[in-house]
Amino acid sequence: MARPRHAFKVLCPEPLASGVLGAKGSNKDRIQDECHCRIVMSNRDEFYPGTRLRLVVVQSDEQDAVLKALDRTILDLLAECAETERSNPNGRSAVQGEADFLGKEPEELVLRAAVPIRVGSAIIGPKGSNVKQLQEDCNAKVTIDPNHRTGHQSCRLAANFDGLRMALARISDCLADECIARPQDFEAWASVRSFDRAEDGHGKGRKRSRSPRGARQSRLSPPPYRGKPRGGLEVLGEALGELRSEALDFEYEVTCQLPPEKVSAMIGPGGHIIKSVRHTTGTSIHFDEVHHGAREQTLHIKGPLLGVYRAHVLLMRRYHEHEAELQFGPSVAPKGGKGERKGEKGKREEKGKGFRRESRGKGSGELSRQRESREELQGMLANLERQLNEVKGKLAR
Repeated sequence: MARPRHAFKVLCPEPLASGVLGAKGSNKDRIQDECHCRIVMSNRDEFYPGTRLRLVVVQSDEQDAVLKALDRTILDLLAECAETERSNPNGRSAVQGEADFLGKEPEELVLRAAVPIRVGSAIIGPKGSNVKQLQEDCNAKVTIDPNHRTGHQSCRLAANFDGLRMALARISDCLADECIARPQDFEAWASVRSFDRAEDGHGKGRKRSRSPRGARQSRLSPPPYRGKPRGGLEVLGEALGELRSEALDFEYEVTCQLPPEKVSAMIGPGGHIIKSVRHTTGTSIHFDEVHHGAREQTLHIKGPLLGVYRAHVLLMRRYHEHEAELQFGPSVAPKGGKGERKGEKGKREEKGKGFRRESRGKGSGELSRQRESREELQGMLANLERQLNEVKGKLAR
């Protein structure tokens, strides 16, 4: 099932999120039916980093359907929440030091959204020209948070009701342009539904597995690696056993943040490492573009569950191998090609031996631990493959 092309992410204080959902999801179902869109929400305990704002994602194949949902339903609900806040101010707000729905000026309402980093730049424009234009045309105050979280920047809009409608339409146009210009990047951005609670504002997001609508949703990221696997894979196998057999073949996605300077080593000369992992695992792998000076770059892996996990482990293994190479140099000398003269091969081996002798005096214990970690990681991958295949075989029967 193809995913909707267009998406808009609203950051909602709890009263607005509850209003969108309605009793037993009734409002959400009504909005989806009337506006021909899909609405996905973060859980009650999942917030945008540094706030108590929940994420409400409105998606559709048509941009107008997204705008209709924002205009005719979410803005109306926001206005109701603002009236309630005006008559009964809440002691605790979703953003520290700010009211949830009321601006500083009379009749001024506040709506917050999350946008991709490039869209945040487009909203601001060269030397702030687009923000100034928004203020003139819509009488709207627009603030873009300079920090980013997993490719997201928060956007705060303050205007009267009609001004918010106009500003939302402008921002929706920017999102549509991004969707057309970079469809893969936009789809990856739209797929992020929640963020790591421990995130500090520098871009580390939670890896989320995704499946098509109707499939059971579960977080299937492996537990943090802390030495030799001890029962973690068994727990994972039990969790997978609760899935329908066809769910293992749905398309899932894992994203993670990496230092940009490590990415080229993971791609390999001419892209041979990435190509090999794609071929071996049957997954789609790509890295987001990165701006100059950015401290992190996002890796996206999509495909069947087993393939996604295999690809992730293989790439993380390469990541740690590269770390070891930077610290200690190549731990194993390159093997000679076919037809290489024996003398040259012997010289290469001697170089490798010389390195090993030297390393005993400097960091040999750490090098040994690096090797052991790689071996354990390989064993973990093999065990994971075996258990997933066993579970898949049982479910197929």
